[in-house]
Amino acid sequence: MNYQLDFQAAEEVSFVVHVSADQQYLLWLDGELVGRGCEMKSPENWFFESYTLALGYGDHRLEALVWNYGGLSPDNRMSITAGLFLMPDAPHTGLLGTGLAPWKVRINRGITFHPVRKDLGAYISVPPCEVRDCMGFYRESGWSDWIAPVVVGPGINGALRKDAAVHCLIPSQNPLLHDAETGPGEVLFVSDKSEPAGFLPVECGNPAELERLKSALNREDMTVPPGREKRIIFRLDNYFCGYANVRVRGGRGARIRITWAEAGFTDPQLPTKSDRREVVGKYFRGVWDEFLLDGTARELTALAWRSGRFVELHVIAAEEAVVLEQFMIRESRYPLEPDGEFHCDQADINAIVPLCVRTLQVSAHDHFVDCPYYEQLPYTGDGRLEALVNLAAFPDDTLVRKMLVVFSKSIDLSGFTMAAWPRTVRAVLPSFSLSWIGMVHDYALWRDDRGLIVSLMPTIRFMLDNVLDGMDQAGFLRGVETAWNFIDWVDEWHQKECFHVPPGMDDGVNATYNWLFVYTLGLAQKLEDYAGDPFVSARWEKTAADLAHRLQSRFWDPDRGLFREDDPGQSFSEHAQIMAVLSGRLEERTQDRLKQSLFSEKGLAACSIYYKHYYFEACRVLNRPDAILSGLELWKTFIAQGFRTAPETPENKTFNQRSDCHGWGAHPFYHLLSSLAGIRPAEMGYKKVLIEPLMGTLSTIQARSVHPDGSITARYSRQGGQLECRITLPPNLRGEFRYGAFQRELHPGEQSFIAG
Repeated sequence: MNYQLDFQAAEEVSFVVHVSADQQYLLWLDGELVGRGCEMKSPENWFFESYTLALGYGDHRLEALVWNYGGLSPDNRMSITAGLFLMPDAPHTGLLGTGLAPWKVRINRGITFHPVRKDLGAYISVPPCEVRDCMGFYRESGWSDWIAPVVVGPGINGALRKDAAVHCLIPSQNPLLHDAETGPGEVLFVSDKSEPAGFLPVECGNPAELERLKSALNREDMTVPPGREKRIIFRLDNYFCGYANVRVRGGRGARIRITWAEAGFTDPQLPTKSDRREVVGKYFRGVWDEFLLDGTARELTALAWRSGRFVELHVIAAEEAVVLEQFMIRESRYPLEPDGEFHCDQADINAIVPLCVRTLQVSAHDHFVDCPYYEQLPYTGDGRLEALVNLAAFPDDTLVRKMLVVFSKSIDLSGFTMAAWPRTVRAVLPSFSLSWIGMVHDYALWRDDRGLIVSLMPTIRFMLDNVLDGMDQAGFLRGVETAWNFIDWVDEWHQKECFHVPPGMDDGVNATYNWLFVYTLGLAQKLEDYAGDPFVSARWEKTAADLAHRLQSRFWDPDRGLFREDDPGQSFSEHAQIMAVLSGRLEERTQDRLKQSLFSEKGLAACSIYYKHYYFEACRVLNRPDAILSGLELWKTFIAQGFRTAPETPENKTFNQRSDCHGWGAHPFYHLLSSLAGIRPAEMGYKKVLIEPLMGTLSTIQARSVHPDGSITARYSRQGGQLECRITLPPNLRGEFRYGAFQRELHPGEQSFIAG
């Protein structure tokens, strides 16, 4: 829909307008773009953006384009009723406010939406492909096209509601997204014809033109003659999220299709990829948008941002030549820039840092998302790991706080938060709901924001009480019948596509899930102590201790020195062992045995990328830096395979390695800072720091980690059995340093000493 308002300003004036839409909008003032509404919303949290308008005396025009994907809406785009909301601060409400001022509206018939192809992976739900007919989209028209809009609802302030058809408006907390123009990268392939399956032959049919494009693109015009076509493949300089922008003239009736892909496929139908740096000799397919030209000079940008490493520009001219003047990418993401740093004497470990940084950056938009290409959904399991990297290495923690609040309002009558929210499909993953409690704990530990934590405690108590109601007569948790009882992508747990539920979780008692609950109760106990309720804290303490005792009695296998995954005892996993360790409830002799058996026993189902975070956490508790360094080998293989971001899973026998960029894969950066460099909060609110490095085979480490009052820096150099240390703390921060048997109090400012 196009919206338009002509009005007059009686004087030069500047004021704020608040804008939202169902589902998305673009807003212009006098032909200049004011803003873009792309924030994910849910009925109880319908965010609006605020902009300052500076008006000169005289006539002005506000214009808005509002679009709603309808039945093709991706899962992250909720909708109540399509429409626009715009309300200025008083006293200008009558001048500009929707429902008050004389706005007019018309249907824009120049855009149609089409389903995204389904042969890109197991599941994809992103904005549908856009086809824009420029003749209809940009048509000039008179008053006969416009009608007065219908007021469908007033909107209300706040989140309390009885009517599900009301937009509960709350202000956005996000700053403007990062918006920067970048080139399209390197031209890899050019052809005068297309192949139906998208195959790119290794031998270029026109090498001279390929070389010319490499040097002349965006410096000289490129013309596609009448009746001809041109297919150009670009490799971007990194993994990008953004808007492809093409500037053209002429070409009436021509079609320009822009396709984004993470990688080339080795099969015309299957989603197999191999080396991520190369697309020639493979099949190119992805998510596309298309423009039908009207012969007028245009600068064309699709409505939705796309993502990937490779972009195809495909031009099919009609009876008039198409002149391409420029092709650029406008990057779009949350403006996360790292302050944390890590360097050591092993270059292949240092190379993991930029991979992790980029993974988090392009997984951060108006929310943290699991992946930018396939789902763009905020998940709590993924989000906890993304938040930890953010808290340790990035000063801006807006998205962390937002995720805490948004998910607290998503809680279901079953007592669980949603696994992903906002989302058109309500789905529960019990282990992910427990991860949200972990995220609350992490934020309380790494940031000093007790007021927010106290406000979230009722939701945590409600959830834990509901989980406890699901215990069986023997006092163990069972999987939730109406939920997806997912833990991790594990080959041995595969039963059907996207299932990966551990043994016993659906039809009995599973050790990993129960140990996860014990671990979560321990985090909740710390939160209650911090929030000031010792009675509830004592309750969680007793509940956790009792369940831990029952688990050790029921699942411990003394012969193997491991916890069984379920009662039959045929399945063992790394997951059950590490969650038992992280619970902090094991007897000393049991933990000592696990310190050996976890790393020596054969046949354990291995943690995937996601659960490697908890594996690394357990390695830190067990003082096994060698196991952390060994685990990082997986990220080194990604770099060797040409990845610029961490994927969703390793090459997995039972789950397609779908997403080449998945936010949870950024967590090694957190562990480089907090486990190997050893910089962590010693108490809630980060009032004190504990620095306990794990050098392993490293000789030197230089690290910087984020603190609410500044940065903490640490430099270590090992000479023989001694460690030379130089540490700098922000003003007013004190702490403790530990290295083996050596301990030392730390004071604000710089200090140097030798440990060992």
